[in-house]
Amino acid sequence: IINYYDERTTMAGHVDKTEETMDAPLISLSVGLTCVYLIGGPTRETEPTPLLLHSGDILAMCGESRLAFHGVPR
Repeated sequence: IINYYDERTTMAGHVDKTEETMDAPLISLSVGLTCVYLIGGPTRETEPTPLLLHSGDILAMCGESRLAFHGVPR
């Protein structure tokens, strides 16, 4: 997945579940502005951990994190 972040970018908390197999890792390449990326756990009630993503950063979600809620706040 390639994610482009500009000054208006937000992404509601979600879990990517449309792939045929959930065994494969989710790989994301960030481009554009630096953003705060929140990654939580298997439910929305899990306190998310903020990550600072810069243009060119690659994020791999695999194992337990593959099914974690994640998003970009306002």
